[in-house]
Amino acid sequence: MTADTIHWHRWGQEALAKAKKENKPVFLCVGYFTCFWCHVMEHHIYSDPVFAAEMNRNYICIKVDRDERPDIDEVFMLARQLITNHSGWPNHVFLTPDAEPFMAVGVLTKKPGEGRSLLDVANDIAQKWKESEPAIRQAAGQVAQVLRQELSSSGMMGMSTPDKTVTEDFMAYLCKCYDEEHGGFYTQPKFPHENYLLFLLADYRYRKDDTALEMAALSLKKMAAGGIYDHVGGGFHRYTEDRAWSLPHFEKILTDQALHARCFVELYEITGKSYHRDIAQETLDFALAELHAPEGGFYAALDAETNGVEGAYYVWKEEDLQQILSQKEAELFAKCYQLNELQEIPGHPKADGSVLRARQHLVALANEKNRSYESLHQELQPIIAKLREVRSKRQKPDLDRKIITGWNGLMIETLAEASKILGRSDYLEAALKAAEFVLRALRTQDGGLARQWQESGIKDHGYLEDYAYMESAMITLYEVTMDKKWLQQAIELHQLTDRLFWDEVNGGYYVTDGTENLLVRIHRAHDNGLPSASGEMMHNLLRLYDVTEDELWLSKARVMMAAYHGQMKAIPQDYSTMLQAILYLYR
Repeated sequence: MTADTIHWHRWGQEALAKAKKENKPVFLCVGYFTCFWCHVMEHHIYSDPVFAAEMNRNYICIKVDRDERPDIDEVFMLARQLITNHSGWPNHVFLTPDAEPFMAVGVLTKKPGEGRSLLDVANDIAQKWKESEPAIRQAAGQVAQVLRQELSSSGMMGMSTPDKTVTEDFMAYLCKCYDEEHGGFYTQPKFPHENYLLFLLADYRYRKDDTALEMAALSLKKMAAGGIYDHVGGGFHRYTEDRAWSLPHFEKILTDQALHARCFVELYEITGKSYHRDIAQETLDFALAELHAPEGGFYAALDAETNGVEGAYYVWKEEDLQQILSQKEAELFAKCYQLNELQEIPGHPKADGSVLRARQHLVALANEKNRSYESLHQELQPIIAKLREVRSKRQKPDLDRKIITGWNGLMIETLAEASKILGRSDYLEAALKAAEFVLRALRTQDGGLARQWQESGIKDHGYLEDYAYMESAMITLYEVTMDKKWLQQAIELHQLTDRLFWDEVNGGYYVTDGTENLLVRIHRAHDNGLPSASGEMMHNLLRLYDVTEDELWLSKARVMMAAYHGQMKAIPQDYSTMLQAILYLYR
């Protein structure tokens, strides 16, 4: 450890004990592998010798990957929202030695003398700690108390099992925030909200709501035509800066591939349209080609940037296309695709090229030319293959080689479902291989699930989402293969989940297994980008009842539904996964 390097500690009792012994505040930095601004801060701020020396002198510095520790991320992101009314990553939170937060800031890329810098903030706080430690501790204690109230089960209201009206209320909400022109929900920046789309598909499947199908189908087609979709390599980027899905942030995350592909698989099952099948297959084929580990599991993500430039791997210039393609190929390609110029973002190096997107989704383009989608798609494949070959010679974005248990559960389930609906035996083979790997390699000494695997071994206890997603995957593998070993695995996982996570007082599940509670043992059941783990558990209970006809599963599902009834009724948009379970119950 050199003098000009921040001495980053791993979160844990050792670091906090050091803070208490030296009576220093804690500087907590929470980020993640594919976070562009995290890389900017790393390269330009954290590595600065003056900054590092001051931080090492005045603080115990802790760095956390939010994908490894979602509990830490949730607690201290909420803390930042309470303190500053802002969020985002990297999240810098200043804590007392007792891990109670009292100040938080986000991205500050300026150096001292250029404007307000992170070092200016840190030095100011260090001075105030020396002068007013008791007052700071008191303020931090107040923030911590609010966090305990917000993140615990204290706000749960046990009621009766909800009726169908909660799903109808949510459908009405979705209609209000639906983008009728571009599909999707809300305005820019625009996220796919796969949980909403899966709810709409379930609503059509169980209630034959044509409006739900139309909203889901248009949203998915618009995304697949947009820049958020990788037209050359398959797979989806994270989100876009604009309403029309044209200008993406380029990270490609395993969970997005699993959930997007699941949407298209289910849409294909409903419509039978080749276009929906092809997008599903291209997305899963990307995951198998680029994210599939030799051991059998799936890596977490591909980064957005190459050599500090976001999107550099993915962009194109018009002259490049003209050189690569024949005149005939270029003419056809230009009729189907266009290049969209990237926006200038302050502090964001701009990639030397533009984003590729379809002029319309290919079905609409084929209809305009009075030809079948299948013939147009087939004619475009050699052109896409040429571009893919050229792009493969570029330097690829870095690969996040963490194998995260729950994220693998999502992909295993999608692959298994796709194998049956799309008739792809290779998808089932990959799902089985990944399931065997996770159940073998990601086990703790006490038989539970670990959060993640890397070549150095497993790390961290699993969270509720790891158990919930894997259990759901096991049930789906049973339904697809009819091999009872997968049903037995699902039941064993459920029993273990009950032992580790069940809240005996309020019903429902904690997010953590209780080995480390931070400021509070989190009990929250809302969706948070990914499907709610509690919602998945609710659905798992209903599915286990269906395959076993054991009333105990149904009874426990009803206990959960009653426990969260008030929250589903009050804020349905936060509970779309649970509401899918309600649809399933009343199908």
